[in-house]
Parts: sequence; structure tokens; C-alpha cells
Amino acid sequence: MAETGDGFGRAQLSRRSVLKYGSIGAAALGLAACSSTAGPGASSGSGTGGAKSDTLTIWTWAGASVIEAGFNAVKATSKDFAGFKANIQTVAANDYATAEKFSLALSGGTALPDILQLNYTEMPQFAAAGALEELSAAYAPYSTDLYAGALQVAKYNNGFYAFPGSLNPKLFYYRSDLFAEAKIDPSSIQTTDDYIAAGMQFHRKFPGQYIMNLNTEPQPYVFGEMISAYAPISFASSDGKYQITSSPGFEQVFGFLRQIRDSKIAYPVDDFTTDWPSAIKSQKICGYLGADWIDEFLPGYATLSQYGKWRAIPWPALSPMANQEYGSDAGGSLFVVPKGARNGQAAIEFLKQWRLSPEGSLASFNANGILPLNKTTASSVISSLSTAKRPSATSQTDWLELPQHYFGSDYIATKLQAMNRVKVFGYDPSAVKEWSSIVSDWLTKLLSGSASVSAALAGMQQDMETQVGNPYANA
Repeated sequence: MAETGDGFGRAQLSRRSVLKYGSIGAAALGLAACSSTAGPGASSGSGTGGAKSDTLTIWTWAGASVIEAGFNAVKATSKDFAGFKANIQTVAANDYATAEKFSLALSGGTALPDILQLNYTEMPQFAAAGALEELSAAYAPYSTDLYAGALQVAKYNNGFYAFPGSLNPKLFYYRSDLFAEAKIDPSSIQTTDDYIAAGMQFHRKFPGQYIMNLNTEPQPYVFGEMISAYAPISFASSDGKYQITSSPGFEQVFGFLRQIRDSKIAYPVDDFTTDWPSAIKSQKICGYLGADWIDEFLPGYATLSQYGKWRAIPWPALSPMANQEYGSDAGGSLFVVPKGARNGQAAIEFLKQWRLSPEGSLASFNANGILPLNKTTASSVISSLSTAKRPSATSQTDWLELPQHYFGSDYIATKLQAMNRVKVFGYDPSAVKEWSSIVSDWLTKLLSGSASVSAALAGMQQDMETQVGNPYANA
């Protein structure tokens, strides 16, 4: 279903993203003609420095078709880019590898892209190194209209360095029919003990079925979604001293994950393993405590046999942890503009029109379904969904499996509201190494039972101290 994956092991931006709403349709925007131009005499306008025709080179790891649709939506609505083409290159299999390719280009002095897609995880290392354009001027006209989460993921160290491609707020997905039959009101779950009790009650009512899934090798985002609720929080303080064993948030999150495993309320399979989709289809997994990108996968896994049975609400607060309604899965996908890019100013202007301006983001939404970041567009988005008709090129199955249908009429409003609750973990310039290996290793030891909570925290801190050192030393 999805085009490729990112560094956390999940895939993103499926082919269905370009079908999500269908209210404009591919033909109206010429989505198949990404390399076409309006002719050699077309003017690009003052926003792009007066160039009459040029090409924006965009490096991505996933979602080329979605970026293509966004580019053509801006071209169709803005005279500034009438003469521009896009050279969209899928340069790696995930965000980590894309960041590595960019690092090599910087060190080797080779050609840089005009636009680079990252996750928030990798952005700090390049912002701290001075390799990215600072974007405060682009944000100034729009900042009061943007969801709080958009402003969060655009920043590093109080500067703006990225345009959010998407946000990843947290939502709790659950089988409303089965929860009702088990007499569980998900909105009444407030504490960690409430959640464990609900999981046990559900499993007693439906032996062999569970309100979530978790095994011994979870993706690091399982931890990241919970610890981000404590923001501002980071592995190390600004002087490079790690604080994993001294900051209570890490202990609380590790303790809750271990409590879930020990209580056996989770079906023992991890996300994006071979058995995960089939466990959803066979109704062994009847809930998902995660980020909203799951709506690209869950309908296809569960199939239309579960249509109309899944709903989503904000995460439970899960006291005594920090309020778990807040946080995110690595913030979201970002687009940055490298310093020294050939068309850097044109890239900034394009991204501003695509992701910050209400007009451009609405046009893009109608082309590829990526939700705008502007609060003032919410009513237009919701209204367009209520009147949208199935495009002839979209099958009935694909249409019904789109999130706004599959999860109920209030789902998109729920997602939009959640964008104000996005918080971002304090990723530092060594985040890739910290998260891709050290966090993963100690999550496995914790959940397999080979390390206690305190031992796992101490081991994770020691590994970061010895394998990474001061993460800010070379920033």
C-alpha cells in the first residue's frame, strides 16, 4: 500500500493520499505532468527572483506522488511558479539514509538539493551546523494562523528551519462496537491503572482479542510518542550531560511500557512485523495507541469487514505520566532548504505558498489530501469532505477505506484539533545514532525481561555517554 518506509520502520504517504478527497481531481491540476512548463515565456513573478523558468530539485525518501501533487497544485494557483519544473528524486529508502546522503553532499561539496525532506529527528543536526536556511521571515505573515503543532516542529533552538509536510499528533483508535459490548467507555480512561484495567476487562470479555499490540522489539516511536508529552525534555542537557536516570519522565514511560507487557493486555506482535496486518484483520488487535498516520494503514489491514466500527479520540491522559493527550511521533515530516542551494529563495517561496498560505495549502489538500496547517482553513476542509463525491477513477473500496469515511464523520475534525496538541521531544544533533540503535536496544531488553526499568535506564544512559558523548560537541 505504501511507497516506502522511514527510519522508524513505518511506511508513509501511500498512493491513497492522492485520492483522499477527490474534490478537485488529478485532471484539473495536471498531476501527471510534473515536468511540464507553461512555456518559455512564462513569468515566475517577483517571489522567485524574476527567473522565467527553472527547476526545483527535491530530495525525498517517500511520497514522491504526494509532493508531485502539491507542486502542481501550487503551479495551478500561483503565477510565481508557472514556469517552474520539479525534479523530485527518491534518493534513499528512509529518512535516516536521506540525511546521510545530504551529509555526504555537504562534506563532499557536491550539488545540494533545493528542498530536502527529513523527519524532525534529523533536522537539529543540520540546523545546529548552520546548513539550513533560517525561515522566520517566511513564517511572519502566517504564524498566528498556524496550529501550535506546526510551529513546534518548524523550530530548533528558537529559530525556524523547516516547513511541516505533515504533523503526527497522537490519537487512540479503538473498535467502538467491541468496547461498547465490553462496557468500556474509552473517554473515561484517565490513568495508567485505568488503561490496564480496561485492557484486562476487554480481554476477559473477548479472550484472544486485545486493546493494543506490543511485543519485545517495538519501533522507537512507541517510546517517543510517550516521552514527547514531557516536552521540553531531552536525553542530554545543553552542556552535554545525559539526564536519563535523573529525569523522572524516562522512568515513568519505561515503567508503563513494562507494565503493559507484564499485564498481558497487549497482543504480542510489534508494528510493521509480518504478523501485524493479519492480526488486525483477524480482530486480535482491536485498538491502537499511536499517531494519526496509522489511518493510512489500518483500513487496508482491517478491510471493509470492519468498516464503521473503528473510531478515534485523543489519547488518555495516563496519569501519573505527563498528559499523554500531548506529544507526537517525531513531530512529523519536514521540508528544509539547504544553505547554498541553487534555487534557495525560490524553494522558500514555493514551500511558503505550499505549506503556510491558506490558498496554496487548500489547493494541495484538494489534490493530495494532506491537511493544511492553517486554523482558518478548518471549516473549508470539513465542508469539502461532506460534499465530496467519489471520483470515477477511485474504486468503491478505496473510497470507503479513506480515513474520513472509515473512522466516522467527525474524524477529520478530531485530527485537526489534535494538531494543537503536538509536542516534540528535544532531539539533539546526535539524534539519529541515539534513536536508531541505543533506544531500540534498551527497549528490547526492557520488554523481553532481560533488564529492569532501572537497569534499562542506566544502560541506555551509559551507552549514550560512551557511544555518542556530548551530542552538542560538534554542533
